[in-house]
Formats: sequence, structure tokens, C-alpha cells
Amino acid sequence: MLILLALVVAALGAAALPWPSTRRPVLVASLAAAIGLALVAPARGDLVGSDALARLIILVAGVLGLSVGAFSLTQFAGERRGRQVVPLTVAVVVLAVASAMARSWLTLSLTWVATSGATWWLLRVATPSGSEVRRRVGWTILVGDGPLLLATAVIVPLDGPLPFGGSHPLTGPSALVLGGAATLAAIARAGLLARSSWVSETVSAPTSVSAVLHAGVVNGGAILLIRVASLAPLATVWRLALAGAAIVTLVRLAPVISRRVDLKGQLALSTVSQMSFMLLAIALGWPVLALAHLAGHSLYKAHRFLSSGGAIEARAAARRRAARGTPLPITRRVLGLVAVVLLGLTLIHGASAETAALTGVLVLAAGNVWWTHTRHPFGRAGGLLIGLLAVVAGYPLLVDRLSRALGGVISTPSTTAPWWWLPGLVILLALGSRHRTSRDTVVATDTASEIAEYAAS
Repeated sequence: MLILLALVVAALGAAALPWPSTRRPVLVASLAAAIGLALVAPARGDLVGSDALARLIILVAGVLGLSVGAFSLTQFAGERRGRQVVPLTVAVVVLAVASAMARSWLTLSLTWVATSGATWWLLRVATPSGSEVRRRVGWTILVGDGPLLLATAVIVPLDGPLPFGGSHPLTGPSALVLGGAATLAAIARAGLLARSSWVSETVSAPTSVSAVLHAGVVNGGAILLIRVASLAPLATVWRLALAGAAIVTLVRLAPVISRRVDLKGQLALSTVSQMSFMLLAIALGWPVLALAHLAGHSLYKAHRFLSSGGAIEARAAARRRAARGTPLPITRRVLGLVAVVLLGLTLIHGASAETAALTGVLVLAAGNVWWTHTRHPFGRAGGLLIGLLAVVAGYPLLVDRLSRALGGVISTPSTTAPWWWLPGLVILLALGSRHRTSRDTVVATDTASEIAEYAAS
């Protein structure tokens, strides 16, 4: 019964996703309630899965599929290509979910490659002839999916069960090869390292197609690594390689994102940055943090793409509202910053490394949003501060609840990095990519800043 109620609430959230920004409280409240209901519902092996991970994936995919599907029907109404785009959009969502929930390696391998193939076909139909994105998706399939398919076919029994909870039946060279293939596939799917990856090239695709790819398909690499970790622990060499690829990508993109003048270009590069953050969390030994960010990024990025048509008007209206305010005195600005920091320090004390790391990043992001917004006349400083404090307090609690719900389903590495490593990296990236914009200095990893700014705007 709780699962049915969660799906109903999620449907309401999906209906709210393309709404104007004034309806965001409805979206946030409905999705938070749906995720909470799905996590506490008893596991009975019913239609929506028998574990918390399956329920979470289906819930997020359901919201994404319903909202993007409805938008696609409107966007391509009356167009001949709509007869292909809409069914292919549904196929991409279904295949991505099937890959994430695969119970055997045969299913995982086939659905992973099928998701890439369906993505290529969708872009072939939806983008102009000769578009660069088609070629880049083809290279992604060859470079990323090929080694994974070969490794799983040679090393892993194709009809064998895919375990949960870290039973680790594979060890030695087999585990090393499989981990390397999975790491390469995840890096390629997320668009890391490449100067211009398939993810960044999707700006030429229609809005609904961009939404489903950036909010859904790109997340597959994180889920793949989490599933592979249950079969064979990810070796230190591959964790270091994954962390290195993520850090290099973050450093390269940090000064570039806000220089893009087109909104979809900013969103596309932001997606690669978000995937870097997610894969970095996995490399550091925090898979639940990556899953929580996966869900949040999917819903947030879908909303941003689907509402991109009215983003210019909404941004202009926000500036007009802010201009009606008065400059906040420096003492109040400092007190607000102190309140954010003190709340973060209170939550970090006694928290797990995963939760503490996320809290540290959110404190930096919320502090950045507060300081840059109140630098100029701002008419809703009190509401902004309350929203930022709610994000700093609420998001880590959600991650902690996910950790409890997914314990025994998600394999956690035996060694993890200190909690302060991730906030420290954010500070170094911010200092290394300091540049002037209309919004003053921007935190290099826009990951947490997007979450904080979205909730507070």
C-alpha cells in the first residue's frame, strides 16, 4: 500500500516538474514524500522491486519518464518525427532502468549496450543530419561498451545471478579486469576527460531529448560501478584512476561552465561536472552519497531542461525582484554566513564520513550562494537564508536515511577517504578557477551550489 501511495505522490511530482518556478515547493515536497514512502515500504518482491535500491530507481525513473514523455508529446505534436522520437524516448528510459535493476550479467550487458544503441538512434532521429553528437555516441559505444561487454562475457557467467550487498564472488585477475572495464564504461558514458564529449554535444538535440539523456542515461555509469562492486571489489588502481579522471574533468570545466552564453550549453557542461562529482564520490568509497546525488541530479536537471524555454524570462523577473530590495548590511551578511557554518559544524559532529563530507560541501555551496546573492540589493534575504539552512540540514539527513535503507544492498569499500577530503577539493578548485562574472566568484564544483540555489530561489 505504501508503494502504491509513493507512486501516486511521485506522479504528482512528475506533473509539477515542468511548472513555473513558483510551483517548486509542490515539486520538492511531493518528491521528498514519495522517496520517503518508497524507502520505508516493506520489501515483498512485488511489481516495483524487492529492495530499496530498486524502489528508488523506479521512483526516479517514473518521475523522469512521465514528465519528459508528456513534454515530448507536446513538443512533437503534429511532426512526423514525433512518431519515432516519443517511442524511442520511452525505450531509452525503460532500457536504462532495466540495466540498473538487472539480476544477471547477461541482462546487464545486453541492456547496457541496448541503452547506448537506443540513445544513438534517438539522436539520429532528433538531431540534424551530420550532427557531431551521433559520431561521439558511436565512439562512446566502441570505447566504453565494447570492453565491458567483452569482460562480462569472458569472465562472468552470463546466466549467473548478480549479487547484492558485496558477496564478492570474483577475486584476483578476473576482478581486476572487470573493474577496469566497468571504470572505462562509466567514464565514457559520463563524458569525462574528453574536451567535447557526447554529453556536451547534445545541445543540438530538442529539449525533451536533452532532458532524458542528461537526467537519465548519463547516470548509468554510477549505477554500473555500484553493481559491479557487489560482484568484485573495485581495486585501488581503478578507484585512483576514476578519482583522477573526475578531478581532471572538474578542474577543466570549472572556469568554462559560466562562460557559456547559451543556457543549454551551460546545462550540458554542468551535467559532466555533476557526473564527475558522482563518480568521485564512488572512488572515495561513498556510494550512497553518489546515489543520493544521482536522484537529486536527475530530477533537478530534468526540470532545468524542461523549463529552459522560460528561463530567460524567469531570470529577468528574479533580477527585478532582487533589485527592489536594499543592500544587506555587512554585519547581517556575516551573521548569515556564520549561521550556515555553525549549522554545518553541528551536523558534522558525530556524523558518518559520507554524511560529513556532503555536509561540508553543502556548507561551502550555501555560503557561496548567500554571499553572492546578498552582495547586491536583494529583497528576500530572510527567505534565502531559511532555504539555504534547510538544504544544509535536510540533504545530509536524506543521505543518512538512504544509508540505513540501502545497507546490505550496496557494497561499501573497506577503505574510505577522510570526510574533509571532498570539501577540501571544492575549496582548491574554487581558488584555482577564480574568475569574475556578473555573479562574482562562482564555486568551481557547481554540484552543491545548484542544489542550494534551486531550493532557495
